Amino acid sequence: MKAARFEMQWDDETRLLAERAATLSGHTSLKAYVTQLIRENAPKVISNYEHLQITNENFSRFVAACENPPKPSSKLLNKVKVLATEGIWVETKI
Repeated sequence: MKAARFEMQWDDETRLLAERAATLSGHTSLKAYVTQLIRENAPKVISNYEHLQITNENFSRFVAACENPPKPSSKLLNKVKVLATEGIWVETKI
């Protein structure tokens, strides 16, 4: 895989902070330090957006709401009618 070039402009304070952290953590370059940070942090960030974790109590409330949904409000029904008149297909059992 061909390596991509990535350039960044940092203010002096941020650059010095990053260089110091890179040196103290044993990295031979700022590039190596930033690469390690990305490899460690990016999968966690991605996972947070790809997975949903809820408590057992909230899951039970969700299931109960799906099994016994409340009747739609008149405001919601009016919005459905508007969508239908705009040509958006809406299937209802109301």
